Amino acid sequence: MPVDQQPSWHVVAALPVFVLQPLAVLATAWALRQVDGAPRSVADSGLVVGLVTLLAAAAFGLRLGADSGVGGLERLALWPAYAWLAAVAVALLPASSADTVTKA
Repeated sequence: MPVDQQPSWHVVAALPVFVLQPLAVLATAWALRQVDGAPRSVADSGLVVGLVTLLAAAAFGLRLGADSGVGGLERLALWPAYAWLAAVAVALLPASSADTVTKA
């Protein structure tokens, strides 16, 4: 269901990821701030990525049906989270599991 051909159905299919993915990034970043041994820069960058993707998702929803810019907003709403999750994995690889798990 491409957005340029079926915008209404595209929104229905994509809505969960546009809402939940930025919230999941924000929640993960916030949780990482509480973990001893997790790099603060990783957590802080996650807050930025979460906010950017949330704003882009909202802008995407508002511009849906517009002739231009929608595809870019769609990508900005989703792709940074994938890169951030890869960075989180790389940043946390050197830590032992005992270092990354805390008792909350």
